[in-house]
Amino acid sequence: MDEQIVREQEKTEELVRQLLNEDERCRNNDLWLILQIWQNKQHIKLFVPYNQMGAMITPETITRVRRKIQNTEGILLPTNPEVIHKRKVKELVLRAYYSQRQDIVRAWEEIAYKIR
Repeated sequence: MDEQIVREQEKTEELVRQLLNEDERCRNNDLWLILQIWQNKQHIKLFVPYNQMGAMITPETITRVRRKIQNTEGILLPTNPEVIHKRKVKELVLRAYYSQRQDIVRAWEEIAYKIR
């Protein structure tokens, strides 16, 4: 399972880099980036009226709020124990993966602490 999580992370990073390079709008709009991943890279057919994109709540905001409710407040938890297990395993694997990526940690420090 660890390798699968890392492979998914690496594949996603590759797709995101491609889109950030190909489509400037992806650099400025996470929702646009997500839709481009789903539609153009994963070939998932969905229709979103472009004039309604501004009204859409981003997936990141939705999952962030879900994590706050479940992880911080400790309520409305998943009812399937397998979901809890998969989330915990993924969290541990990704923490280990990114802790080895000191370039990302350094970039975060530069942003967070305005280090140059």
